[in-house]
Amino acid sequence: HHHLNTNCTNKRVAIGESFTCPLGADPSVSIAYPARKKKTVTGGFLNRVRTQAFEQSIHVRNGRSKPIFVQVFDQLPVSDEERLRVELTEPNKSLIKWASGHGHGSASDHHDTMALPGLPNDEKPEAGTGGQANKVDADGLPTTSTGPKHVRRHPNGLLEWTLRITPVDSKSVRFAYQVDCAIEDTVIN
Repeated sequence: HHHLNTNCTNKRVAIGESFTCPLGADPSVSIAYPARKKKTVTGGFLNRVRTQAFEQSIHVRNGRSKPIFVQVFDQLPVSDEERLRVELTEPNKSLIKWASGHGHGSASDHHDTMALPGLPNDEKPEAGTGGQANKVDADGLPTTSTGPKHVRRHPNGLLEWTLRITPVDSKSVRFAYQVDCAIEDTVIN
């Protein structure tokens, strides 16, 4: 039997209303975040733009004897400068669902991360759920997830995956982006 002491401050909640209270890391769930891969795609004397490509993977392993529902977040670089352009190249645009507020750049736009309307479900619906979104299974876990191939993108560059991982299993997410940077005209004497 493990004991956990934690402090968390929440506003008042009604019976049945959900709230968040961080309880710390679960030792039976492991996350691997390998070094980001980077390569220069173009560049040189005649090119006016230098392009660099980046790729990041995240691996989550469920060592528990019950399924888990995990939200994975990572940050895509964001630029306001015309000379610097960042483009998400993977997953494919058809697999990206924009979070609310697209185009507004709200830095706190991850408050509704549990609401996943319109996202495809990468799992078969659990028995007894009727296949409807935002239902829970026998363990009380949501049955709707983005899965590892689909991503939810927030206006502030935050990328979000929601994964339902079966017991003693793992899932990996991957994204790639490229950064185009205009090369200044400089004359060195």
